[in-house]
Amino acid sequence: MKELTTYRARDRRVYCGVPCSDMAREWAHTKALDQRMREADCTARCTYFPTEGKYMTFVNSGLLENPDLKGPPIILTGNFHVSKQDALIEAIKVLESQG
Repeated sequence: MKELTTYRARDRRVYCGVPCSDMAREWAHTKALDQRMREADCTARCTYFPTEGKYMTFVNSGLLENPDLKGPPIILTGNFHVSKQDALIEAIKVLESQG
């Protein structure tokens, strides 16, 4: 298993939707973690809760992409994370250890 780490850009400039190179690296790292989570379980999703300002992961989610899913989404661990990357890493560890 490849080591799972977070990456947080020091330079967080975004101008008209275009990130600086450091911010682009953070976005790419987050996208790669999300892709790895979905490879472990194609029904896994990471959701942002604005009231809490935190992220949580679910499985059995993604009804729009997979209409064959039955039932509501299932909370994966029940842990909230301030960082999306932390939530994704936790989900990857859980999902990859299951199978």
